Amino acid sequence: MYSKNKIINLLSLLLIVSSLFSCRKYLDTGSPRNELAQDRVFASDNNAQSAVAGMYASMYATRTFQSRLRVITGHSADEFYMLQGATYSQFRNNALATGNNIVLQTWSDMYAAIYQANAIIEGLNASTQVSSDLKKQLKGEALFMRAFCHFYLINLYGKAPLILETDIAKTALLPRTPVEAVYQQIVEDLQEAQQLLPEDYGFNNDDRSRVNKWAATAMLARVYLYTGHWAEAEVQAGAVIDHTQLYTLLPDLNAVFLANSGEAIWQFNTIGCQTNDGFSYEGYNFINGNDEPTFVLTSYLVDAFEANDQRKVNWIKPFDAGGTIYYYPFKYKLSATPTGGTPEYQMVLRLAEQYLIRAEARAQQSNLSGAEEDVDAIRHRAGLNGTTANDQASMLLAIEKERRVELFLEHGHRWFDLKRTGRADAVLGAIKPTWKSTAVLYPVPQKAISANPNLLPNNNGY
Repeated sequence: MYSKNKIINLLSLLLIVSSLFSCRKYLDTGSPRNELAQDRVFASDNNAQSAVAGMYASMYATRTFQSRLRVITGHSADEFYMLQGATYSQFRNNALATGNNIVLQTWSDMYAAIYQANAIIEGLNASTQVSSDLKKQLKGEALFMRAFCHFYLINLYGKAPLILETDIAKTALLPRTPVEAVYQQIVEDLQEAQQLLPEDYGFNNDDRSRVNKWAATAMLARVYLYTGHWAEAEVQAGAVIDHTQLYTLLPDLNAVFLANSGEAIWQFNTIGCQTNDGFSYEGYNFINGNDEPTFVLTSYLVDAFEANDQRKVNWIKPFDAGGTIYYYPFKYKLSATPTGGTPEYQMVLRLAEQYLIRAEARAQQSNLSGAEEDVDAIRHRAGLNGTTANDQASMLLAIEKERRVELFLEHGHRWFDLKRTGRADAVLGAIKPTWKSTAVLYPVPQKAISANPNLLPNNNGY
């Protein structure tokens, strides 16, 4: 999973001298230098801060975290497709080859981020020079990121090696870890992060581009939902929803994805990025300067919106291609650096998901009135009447639909929802001629297997 040179490069990245996270301040990592030992990286508060800022920045520097997660999962599900070109045709047709380079790069980027998080955790644990309170905060951020990346690995690939240290002599040939064991570690990491992280964003000048206690809580709520721990999911999501000092559903749908919006729990900061200063990769890729859009929504997603749904009015946009009307995503309005007004950050975690997590958790516990209350909070914000669902089965389908039209093209929600609820065959099998049940998991990349034969056997169907 890691080459020695790549590890040295990643460790070099941890020494970026930057008092604040900014894209421009992490790109020059220099040539690999063996003398960059952990005791030097964590010899001061400033260096430790720079190491963690580098972790965020290097993640957003990769296409996986910039946009690829949304693009590949959107194609794999029923959300959108590339209007011209065949770059993502294997994903759209659910016919991935083990040698697919995007599959490999996504796997590699996840493990690179995990390595950085582990290097930070080990360095902080060993350091006697970083102040106590800062050490707690930074360790909490690294634990969160390790959990976040492991979550995406197992939801994309199924069983995957659980990597908790940087010693490649111990990790290079690890077999794939059962999903249940990975989830157990994810929960432990997030629970510890909750205890270590601050409750607000003051440590980052009130900028929501670094995670706090509530980001860990929101992620933990999602994990409990995915693993069927309904009561725990309800509690964690409710804690975020109730923290109204920081978070609120915004009545203006066009304000949701602005930098540091009241709905944002965690965003990637786009200000100062050399390639997209103040606007998101989603805006650039999906809008493409209001010329012909690169990606367009499927008719299945467009038709899922009810009449008068303000999300359809504000979050998707029509495009006339020679008399054929296509729709493309318009959650992000900026495709170039803004000359005035508020920039857009790339949203990772937001409050609306927590309402829908709690709604589903309540419905699964037969608390239909509570589920209705949460669903209606989302529907009313979209200008719709309350749900008509009146039993558990119809309520769960109503929640699935709300997740579909609320969270479309946000970090794989639709793809993961269809898989975790066992609905992929029924939904995708009905609209995709090439669909097969084994496509719910991506293959372990062939190059990863060549480097580590213990990753075999591959997922069924590959």
